[in-house]
Amino acid sequence: MKSFFTFLALSLCGITFSQISYTSANAPKPGHKSEYKFLENLQGIDLNALTQAGSDKTWNVTGPDVDGYNEGFISIDAYPFKNLFPTANMASIDLDEPDTSFTMVEVNSNGVYWLGSYDTSTTIVWKDKYIFVPFPLNFGQNFQNGTEADVTQGTTTGKIEIQSNANADGWGMLTTNEGTYPVLKVKTKQITEITVSGIPFGSSTFEYHHWYASGIVGPVAEFTISETESIFTGIENDTTIRFLHKQELVAGETIEKIIPKLILTPNPATDFFQMEINGIDYDQAIYTLINAEGKTVDSGNFNRNQNQPIAIQNLSAGNYFVQVILDNKTLLFDILHKQ
Repeated sequence: MKSFFTFLALSLCGITFSQISYTSANAPKPGHKSEYKFLENLQGIDLNALTQAGSDKTWNVTGPDVDGYNEGFISIDAYPFKNLFPTANMASIDLDEPDTSFTMVEVNSNGVYWLGSYDTSTTIVWKDKYIFVPFPLNFGQNFQNGTEADVTQGTTTGKIEIQSNANADGWGMLTTNEGTYPVLKVKTKQITEITVSGIPFGSSTFEYHHWYASGIVGPVAEFTISETESIFTGIENDTTIRFLHKQELVAGETIEKIIPKLILTPNPATDFFQMEINGIDYDQAIYTLINAEGKTVDSGNFNRNQNQPIAIQNLSAGNYFVQVILDNKTLLFDILHKQ
């Protein structure tokens, strides 16, 4: 996950010189997608000026840029891990690597909330949902987060804790390489700590400055200052500026077509089922059948042009997960075995 603040945009807004209110009209929907760019270097940028708070301010984040990444929101109702996030109504994904990680979110009239993350190796379910942005958001408003999650990888257990404090500390005009916007600025201080088997593993401190504009879903720009301390790498510092380059609202299916899909038929199944994989080229795949207790009960290989049934008549009735590995990509779906 490249950023905690993975929002998308609808359209550029008109120019006005008054204070704005950021409302639920700016909430994301499945089908929102956007492209972000980074400033190539920060030479010539007055970083102190970007942190300035107050009324009727001006900020500038223009300069040579480089390609960043593409993000999109999709519906997650059909995915088997939806049950881990019962209030989630969509997920944010990296459109350049769409099957690697899902940032699970809940969007309602009160705000946009981060519920956790799912990928093929680690699942994070926050005990208390993390608020990205409340609705409405006005100048001078504060909001805080405090949450944690237990994480297991194989036989290793750990915990992630996040504390943050945010303040809508400024309003005025922001200029990026794409234009000038009337904005509301939000400063966020965030601390993330990780422990493994009860031992401190590492921590990160972030200072975010986000600029929001009416009519745009998510920040127009983000200025991030970070310090990460790890028992392996020591202390590392980083400073980045990203801005919204291009955005659009498309049919949700247009985004989902780029995500590899595993189709199981029949489902529910009795004696056997067959697999069909769409949206990705491959020669051979490895499948694993996992029961509700997380134990492997069957595995094997199959080829793209192979239409070989997978027998399950000797297995107990119940729900199973089918995991398929294609090169470095992993697909996961569930199937119900009825006797």
